[in-house]
Amino acid sequence: MSKSVGIDLGTTNSVIAYCPYEGVPEVILNADGQTTTPSVVAFDPEDGSIVGRQAVQTFSYGLSTGAALFKRQMGITGTFVSHMGVDYSPEDLSAMVLSKLADDAAGALGRRPDRAVITVPAYFRNEEREATKRAADLAGLECLQLINEPTAAAITFQSDFDAAAGRVLVYDLGGGTFDVSILDSGELEVLVTRGDPHLGGADWDKVLMTLIAERAAEVFDVETLEDPALLLAFRREAEAAKFRLSSMPRVNVSLVHNGKSLLCELTRRDFEEASTGLVQATLAMTNEALAAVENGGIGPDGIDHVLLVGGSTRMPMIETALTAHFGKPPRKTVNPDEAVALGAALRADLLDRPKASGLASMSSRKEDRRGLAAAITDITNFGLGVVAISEDGTRYVNQIMIPRGAALPAEGVQTFRHVFHAGETTQLETYVTQGEGATPAEVSFIGLYTIDNLPGAADGKPTEIEISYTYDASGIGSARARVVGRTEWNELRRSEVEDTAHARFAEAPPRQKAKEPVSILMVFDVSGSMMGDPIRDARAAANRFVDAFDPKLVEIGIGVVADMTKILVEPTKNYRKVRQAIESVVVNAADVGGGNQGQPFDEISQVLARRAGARTALVLADGVWSNQPYAVTRAKACHNQGIDVVGIGFGGADKGFLNEISSADELSLKVDQSDLVATFGSIAQVVSRRSGLIRA
Repeated sequence: MSKSVGIDLGTTNSVIAYCPYEGVPEVILNADGQTTTPSVVAFDPEDGSIVGRQAVQTFSYGLSTGAALFKRQMGITGTFVSHMGVDYSPEDLSAMVLSKLADDAAGALGRRPDRAVITVPAYFRNEEREATKRAADLAGLECLQLINEPTAAAITFQSDFDAAAGRVLVYDLGGGTFDVSILDSGELEVLVTRGDPHLGGADWDKVLMTLIAERAAEVFDVETLEDPALLLAFRREAEAAKFRLSSMPRVNVSLVHNGKSLLCELTRRDFEEASTGLVQATLAMTNEALAAVENGGIGPDGIDHVLLVGGSTRMPMIETALTAHFGKPPRKTVNPDEAVALGAALRADLLDRPKASGLASMSSRKEDRRGLAAAITDITNFGLGVVAISEDGTRYVNQIMIPRGAALPAEGVQTFRHVFHAGETTQLETYVTQGEGATPAEVSFIGLYTIDNLPGAADGKPTEIEISYTYDASGIGSARARVVGRTEWNELRRSEVEDTAHARFAEAPPRQKAKEPVSILMVFDVSGSMMGDPIRDARAAANRFVDAFDPKLVEIGIGVVADMTKILVEPTKNYRKVRQAIESVVVNAADVGGGNQGQPFDEISQVLARRAGARTALVLADGVWSNQPYAVTRAKACHNQGIDVVGIGFGGADKGFLNEISSADELSLKVDQSDLVATFGSIAQVVSRRSGLIRA
């Protein structure tokens, strides 16, 4: 089995690296002996697809069909380029680049690698990340993890500097994307990330193309300026000029087209003035990242080091702008073209190691932070949510389940109650969103997640369901579901969201029926063992429970059980009568006795069966009841009626018995007597959620 590799799958250039020794990354040279491979594909009628430097030459000079900058279209379904009747999507083209990198690495590794950590722009959304993983599959590579490009660069940086480095801002300007991340060197965690997957060095190329076209308009006929061959020449000259202007104050551009010649001078000053808007766009995003750190944000002086990443940072205007903005020059400690791939290789190396010799062993060697650096905690760059109905029922909202900035991997769980009608398919359906907007119109949809025939869902009866929304370590979102009380999760099936979804959610939701009333019956064990402090604490706990509810929405009743069961007051919204009944609860009352022969569940069933809406019985037990099997049978009959049973015990109560009479694990509690009041307060929240009084 070959070692795993790290791959920087770039917009304009890609790099592959590995660790020949533990924690020591090294870039792998391609077949041309270069560290970078152009992310360009050309199609030759005889040789098929060509990737890399040769593709640049044949494509740039118009000698063949080709494709470049396709990374900017990752995740978009459709054709990017066609050749000889075959359509190629951005992920198809990316797979060709990945395959070329893997083939070239075979010489250094002894065999073609089959596993990789692949980097993506921090602001790639779900569909773009999934497309990148699919491209890896097409290239014959198992994607161990996707890692954000600035995080990968930070790993490389951290491997060379100690924890005292402080806050580090990674300014990552690649050929087609821009990201800025701020991390805490000591805590080894990313604090905040901002970025734009459609801003990069290619946009500076367009600036130079425009300058060249303006000069060309003075020489060539206007109608020829849109000639594809001339546009290719403009692009070729712009890319060369950008490279030379990084080290020279002025360059000459010359080209010939249709018998006419152009010779003009471009100065760095002209280039920088024309690019001011692009530089300011990156600084605006940098300031946005600074403002998002901690609660009130930080200023430029709160950053200890600025790290340059990406080949486009070689333009002098970038260093000049950042030096002015932060009051200190940025760090150039690693090759900006290689930093991302080297960090990915370190993460791949960490994932390759056996657990016994992995992070734990590295953490003991304080002088070597490479292993620790590879474990930098990354964050979510977009909130993950669901489409929900607002509390007042008048509009659809984006309910965020995992906020932006949560550490990866991350999970959010929503619990809700639903009735699956007998004879119908037990299907769940939820629209999962990505973004921070308050409404569906302000976010993107990851997909429509559904599951048919949810295991454990009862026909025609209220069922409590948990849906887990997760971001994995690669920042890819998903959803799964289970019935409360079951241990196994079931993955939700994802399908594409219909084009009309945003318009649908712009309309008001269907009018909801008024909430049905909620009925609760509390029954207290008043056998002899409850004498003294136990019964006083039970009365205090009951009053605390009543305090948690609104009499307009919830009716509460009180009962007692010893040798017999007695309902002191049936569920009512008159809480004064409820509190009077609570104060009348005593031990060894003549009408119920002081033993433990009574069974309250038949009375509970009779009282609550007469009421509509959500119904809950709360039973407080001290000690062991007589004929517990019969009590369990009658409690389950209540469950089948849709009555939630809460079993709370203390003292000598039997925990197994409490579990059996309760409707769900979260409704079965055995606590210390001193915790009764707090327990009743907590269970009030659970009852409110399960009854639909509050959102899960």
